[in-house]
Amino acid sequence: VSGDHVENGKPAPDIFELTVSQLNNITDKITKITTETSSFIAPENCIVIEDANSGIKAAKAAGMKCIAYRNPNSGNQDLSEADLIIDSFHELSLNKMVSLML
Repeated sequence: VSGDHVENGKPAPDIFELTVSQLNNITDKITKITTETSSFIAPENCIVIEDANSGIKAAKAAGMKCIAYRNPNSGNQDLSEADLIIDSFHELSLNKMVSLML
């Protein structure tokens, strides 16, 4: 999904809401084939990785957790609203991401 697929750009949550909707459509098709139980991905169970303040605002407006990457190519961004701020993707671990969801 890209910004071309939505009417409103960030900081509107449209891009993340569309992403969850499309993931749910795919998940629903898969579960119909493999099981009778339907699965649903809730926004609060999603983690967005962003490098800009507008993206963080969009993720939070969509009800999602957000990890901010301090990208040297993105200028001096206010990342303070993110749930976690990293300087390198090497800092990310499954444990850190799971702890965000608890």
